[in-house]
Amino acid sequence: MQVGDLIHINSLACRVYGLRSNVGLIVETISSGAGYPPDYEILIDGRKVLVGYAIKDSAKVINASR
Repeated sequence: MQVGDLIHINSLACRVYGLRSNVGLIVETISSGAGYPPDYEILIDGRKVLVGYAIKDSAKVINASR
C-alpha cells in the first residue's frame, strides 16, 4: 500500500478505529521508528485518521495509484 491508493477496510478494523465508512484514501505514510513499518494516514469519513501499519492485513487495495 502506498500514498494515493484507494483501499477497502474490513468491518472488524472499521469497528476498532470507529469508522462508519469502509473505503478510504491513503494520504501519507508516517515513520513509526524503532524498525517498524510506517503507519498510514487515511482520508475516510471526511477526516484524516492515523492507523497503524497492521492495517495492511485488514485492507485491500481497490485502485492503486500510479
